[in-house]
Amino acid sequence: MKHIVIVVDFDGTLTNRYVNLNGKNVEVPALIAVLRENFDILGSEYATEAHKLYNYYRPIEKDPNISEWEKAAKMEEWRRKHYLLLKEAGLTYDMLKKVAHDSRVVLRRWTKEFLDFAKQNGIPVVIFSSSWVGTAAIRMVLERYGIRLEDYPNLKIVSNVLRFDKRGYFVGADEPIIYGGDKSLNNLRQKLPEIDKILKDAKALVVIGDNLGDRKMAEGFNGEVLGICFAANEMRQDCAKAFEVILSQEDGNFEDVIKIIKDKLKELLDKS
Repeated sequence: MKHIVIVVDFDGTLTNRYVNLNGKNVEVPALIAVLRENFDILGSEYATEAHKLYNYYRPIEKDPNISEWEKAAKMEEWRRKHYLLLKEAGLTYDMLKKVAHDSRVVLRRWTKEFLDFAKQNGIPVVIFSSSWVGTAAIRMVLERYGIRLEDYPNLKIVSNVLRFDKRGYFVGADEPIIYGGDKSLNNLRQKLPEIDKILKDAKALVVIGDNLGDRKMAEGFNGEVLGICFAANEMRQDCAKAFEVILSQEDGNFEDVIKIIKDKLKELLDKS
């Protein structure tokens, strides 16, 4: 059913940003945070250097007074420095498996049911992520929950692609490198040329994310856009200016999203 196409973020959207561990609510902003915080994977020296980079570049990423152009250059600089650090630290493909299977990485409730619903209704879904650890790690997380790409012909994953040598050691990332503020449809085309074919004749594009930057995933689409955001409490007001639907970052789940998309499908069918 090509009435709707869905483009959805991964970290903090398909995954929970907050996870209860031993009675404590722990924030897990992204897969890379698991790698950065787990000294058992790449060691304390990597973690120390990764935190230095984070502490320098993260405030730049969040600063509304820095121009988009300047911010983009700094974010690309951050990625390249961190990828070099991962290479020097000896990141391996097997280490990605440890990240993907970490107990802090949890899919948001009803994620599989949401993807099943989309498959059953022939709705194309593109997971568009700027994940530092990329497509392979995202696939591993999905497979933990019984979601295999081979079983979902309507599902695509577009993210950074990490390259490994024959021994399994990380050697670099494919160009262009995707970062959080760079997720527009025009940039998606560079990684997924068939996106125009997927969007052809679509009456509405549903974008689902967890921050203001994710709304950019609809830039370049000429039809109707429905934006859904799993917003943190401190971001709800700002996100409400950019997204049509606001769900709770802590408690929101994809059962709500399924209901919203069913209503949108009915509305589109009634118009046709």
